[in-house]
This record gives sequence, structure tokens and C-alpha cells, in this order.
Amino acid sequence: MNGCFIRLVSATGSQPIAASEADAKGIYQLQAPTSKFVKLIADGIGHQEFSLVIPGDNRDLYVTLQLAADPIKITKPVAVEVMADGKLGRRVPMTRQENGIWTATIDSTGPIFRYEVDGVTSNGHTINGTNATRYEYDGDSDYLSVVPVVDGKARAQFDPKAFPSSSEPASIVFKDDPALNRYATVMTQLQEANAQLLRLLRNA
Repeated sequence: MNGCFIRLVSATGSQPIAASEADAKGIYQLQAPTSKFVKLIADGIGHQEFSLVIPGDNRDLYVTLQLAADPIKITKPVAVEVMADGKLGRRVPMTRQENGIWTATIDSTGPIFRYEVDGVTSNGHTINGTNATRYEYDGDSDYLSVVPVVDGKARAQFDPKAFPSSSEPASIVFKDDPALNRYATVMTQLQEANAQLLRLLRNA
């Protein structure tokens, strides 16, 4: 799985001002607006969302970004379930197969079925399945897996081994901007410390 997307929104809004997908070298190029501050938001399939408030200043931003992988941890097998059409959809329990892959078959109408999987990360995030023909952003840091419906049935699948195993935190580098890089380093370290605290509280 791959795919990572980055965008700028106003510091108080949610609509993208600028957006970019990484090039072959993993570099994003964005044109910052003239507003004083904007929020940089990045998310990727199988990874955690990253955000950082930065000054706009009407400049070009060349960004190298590594997102943190979603922390896969199935602590309550009975809670592993499909969430149809996103967080507000109906839930269907998944069954673990002998090969370690979780599956579910869902009655569905229409040509396609969209789903996320819940109960498989230590931070409580829902996550995409692993049999998608394509992915759709759900508008809230996660991705919907899109699968075909065949004879009124859709198949959902979650393979824990298909996800990155790295525990490295997110990191970001702005080309030719030492001051912004120092600020970004401090802020990402603070975000990681807060995330670790939340994980400890959740798993206590």
C-alpha cells in the first residue's frame, strides 16, 4: 500500500488552499498563501495523519515528509469489525482465518462497497482494509477501502502483515529554511509525546 497526500488549509478552516501528491523522490511542492498562518495537513494509506501550523508568507514550500505508520495492535479480537461506508456506517464482525487474515462477507446493493476496519490499532484509529481496488479519503484522517459487489455480496479483508511495522515518529523537512525546520522539529516531538501519553492512557 502507498499513497500520501499533503494540503494547506487556513489556520481556522478545513477547505484546502493548496494540495500536492509526492513526486518520485518523495518531495511535495506547495504555494503558500499570503495569510499569516496556515495549517499543513498530510495523511497516507496505512499511516497516521500529521498536521503543523506554519507561517504562510506567500512562498513556495518544498517539503520532505515521512508519516508515522498506524500502530497495529489487535487487543480485543471480538472488536475487529467492518465499518460500512465510514465511521457512521453499520458494523459487521470479522472472522480470523487460519492464515491470520480477518475477513467478512457483507450483503450489499450497488456496484461497489466502501469500508474501514475498527479495533486493530493501539491509538483507536479506524484503518483501511487490504483488498481494495482503490481508496477514498473519508474526510477525517482515514481511508475507505472500495471493493466490488458481486451477486449482492461484498468481501472485506484485513491483513495485519500488509501494514508498515516501523514505529518511527513523523518527520518533516523544509528545503532551505533552517528556522522553520527547528520549529517543526520541536512541534513534531511535542506531538509524539502527546500521542505516547494518549496510548498509555488508552491501554492502561
